[in-house]
Amino acid sequence: MYKFLAAFFFFCCAAHLSSQITIEKSEFLYEFGLDNILVAADNEADIVFPAAGEDMLWDFTNLNFPLSDSYTVNDGIPYDGDLFPSANGVDVVLLENALFPGAFQQFEFYSILDESTFRTIGRVSQPLSLPLESITGSSTDSLVYPGTVNVYESPGVTINFPLNYNDVLEDGATTLNSNFLATAAVFGLDNTPGVASVFRTDYKEVNGWGKIRVIDPQSELPVEVPVLLVSGTTNFVDSIFLAGSPAPQPLLDNLNLVQGETSSDEIYRFIGEGFNNVLMELGISDNGDNYAALNTDIIGYVSSLHTPADQLISIATAPNPAAGDFALTFDKANAQDWSFDLINMQGRNVHRQPLVGGAGLQQFRIEPDGRTVGAHVYTVRDETGRVVGSGKVTLVE
Repeated sequence: MYKFLAAFFFFCCAAHLSSQITIEKSEFLYEFGLDNILVAADNEADIVFPAAGEDMLWDFTNLNFPLSDSYTVNDGIPYDGDLFPSANGVDVVLLENALFPGAFQQFEFYSILDESTFRTIGRVSQPLSLPLESITGSSTDSLVYPGTVNVYESPGVTINFPLNYNDVLEDGATTLNSNFLATAAVFGLDNTPGVASVFRTDYKEVNGWGKIRVIDPQSELPVEVPVLLVSGTTNFVDSIFLAGSPAPQPLLDNLNLVQGETSSDEIYRFIGEGFNNVLMELGISDNGDNYAALNTDIIGYVSSLHTPADQLISIATAPNPAAGDFALTFDKANAQDWSFDLINMQGRNVHRQPLVGGAGLQQFRIEPDGRTVGAHVYTVRDETGRVVGSGKVTLVE
């Protein structure tokens, strides 16, 4: 079954607020050329899909996200070309071929990201040749794709800034065609032009705000993040045409295809503070395949600063501001190894190092990357991963 896949990850962060969340362009940290490291849940059967609403708490602490199941997704690369002159980014992916399951074809998705919007405006399928001998018995039979350009009738993955609760992201339809030439003597086809067509309808909206609770895959402790919830449904209708008419049923039977077959996917995306993309995505298709993917930027999330002040140790930071290295001095409760995390004002963890051994009054030298400048917060965690101290430091060049 042909599934058109839009860009998997497309938003970023929202401010910590006790009321409804708004995402300004300055808080949207998505950039073409960045990699996202995600981790898949290993207990998909336990996924419960979130309800819409206001001031919600979505608890997913039942899901396991082992770091051994992490993988990398690229956000695309900058683009400056003539094919889609208004686009400034392109995402290159491999998708399963519509007529020949198990074979993959390269697609390029072209998008616009600027101060007012982020949207995908079209795609290109690259040339591909597939032998049909295993189906027809003839070594000269084939499907040849010369490549197809699709300009979207309704832009995909749309955000208009600022993004708010109740905003509609997508509400439209697009016909996606892949042109091909079919040669199969047994069916009387000789370079016969054909089209694999998908009629796709989308509806996505921001229909929830509140907090999501998940387990930090590294510390294995729960964290809560203020988020927007985006829910959506995508419906597909697949059709195959040869020489301008519906493909003959005997040919479709040999390819295990159904003319006019329908399918649908549901997605739920949580957009949270301080992440390079979506915090978590949940999905389900009509064949019952569930999945969940978590952004590993959740590790060391800044919400750990919410530990009550009277439960934190006193930490001296010097020099502050610091041009490079600086020192932390504090009374350490035991000789176990603790850890330090440095977090920038966008919520990103930009430096992590162990605080090795020692008990009583200790001094630890922190050695951040020299490119890390500006105001930062930091956390100190004990051997169990519990936040026992925090502070602020400004780094200068």
